[in-house]
Amino acid sequence: MQDRSYTNTKNKEQFNHNRVAFAQVFLAGNYDSLLAKLKVGDIIIDAGANIGMFTIRAARIVGKKGCVIAIEPQHENIEFLKKNIRM
Repeated sequence: MQDRSYTNTKNKEQFNHNRVAFAQVFLAGNYDSLLAKLKVGDIIIDAGANIGMFTIRAARIVGKKGCVIAIEPQHENIEFLKKNIRM
């Protein structure tokens, strides 16, 4: 079955926004200084989690003994966040 997530203009705009966020986080390293402060067992609140780029990286660091609470108010982002967390 073909994924039709980006078939309307709003979803295309969101997709482009997410691509920019990806570049800022992974290519420019905007979160590196924050992630460097985390350790196994930490509890983190990611307010404005967007599609989960920080959430996922933080969860890998804090591990099963820690917890990342992702808060995202935009419905469109929540769906992407859920998908990304499941990956």
